[in-house]
Amino acid sequence: MIYPQSTRLVIVGHGSPDPEAISEFQALMRLISASYQGIIEYGFLEPLGITEAIDRAIARIRLASGGKKPVSLVVLPVLLLGARHVKEDIPREIDKARGCHPDIDISFGSPLHLHPGIYDLCQTRIQQAVADCPDRSVEEMVLLVMGRGTSDSDANEAVRKLTRQLGESLGFGRSITGYTAIASPTISEVFDIALGLPFKTIILFPYFLFTGHLVKKVYDAAGQWQKTHPDRFVKVARHLGPDPVLRDAVIDRFYQTQR
Repeated sequence: MIYPQSTRLVIVGHGSPDPEAISEFQALMRLISASYQGIIEYGFLEPLGITEAIDRAIARIRLASGGKKPVSLVVLPVLLLGARHVKEDIPREIDKARGCHPDIDISFGSPLHLHPGIYDLCQTRIQQAVADCPDRSVEEMVLLVMGRGTSDSDANEAVRKLTRQLGESLGFGRSITGYTAIASPTISEVFDIALGLPFKTIILFPYFLFTGHLVKKVYDAAGQWQKTHPDRFVKVARHLGPDPVLRDAVIDRFYQTQR
């Protein structure tokens, strides 16, 4: 479906030094661009590029308006959780842009966590991993969900809530939340917890939008743990990644700012 729209859109990604992560983000941008006819720019939190992206979008707005009153601009975080980046970093850059461009109406969208499409895509990724373990029922498996981890307790709790919902809805024997940085339990600690349970099959789901060093850290840790525990089987589910379902969730978050 094509979504015609006069409102200009600035998409903010986390950013990564990993070229594969940037490539996946750009693949998502291509999916969005094919469904959205308005002006789109994007920038990253790391390295900081939000201000530059907003400035590019505003320059294109002014050029396209032909001297008429500029249309509005939406800054949309393509981020899973509402942690410090969403609560502080991006709003600070938006405030700077509003001060420099008082004639532009700039609004801020919501992160993607808890969007129904994100939940559905999580289920799909986990079910794909379960399908690769045909010799055991899901009731005989433990689900490990690895979030990024943050100093924001609300964001960490959001991942724990997601883990419980996914575990219950998909019928796992047990579900456990872990974090790749800052928060605990860490990935080694969740494996220790899983080792004390009677389940021989472990489904490990990296709750990340795109690949990068933290997702690869999850894969590496799983591989190392599997080598030292040959009596258990670890299947790593794919992270969310660029997908039409993710595209639709991003566009829906945009339309929510217009209601």
